Amino acid sequence: MIEKEDGSRETRKVYPGTMISLQRGQYHSTYNVGTGVLRILACYEFAGPEAALRADPGCTVIPPKNA
Repeated sequence: MIEKEDGSRETRKVYPGTMISLQRGQYHSTYNVGTGVLRILACYEFAGPEAALRADPGCTVIPPKNA
């Protein structure tokens, strides 16, 4: 679900290879309603927002190989 500037909400189905771009501060949520593992590659302009993902016990953050 993505909340638009006018407050309306848009729901999208995502499939392997789907890309979604969000603006900074744009409210959104992701739910895996399938039976397989959902893998998300999240890229941020600035560090910080990923802290919420690191705090989620159901989320595994994999660092880059050369980190």
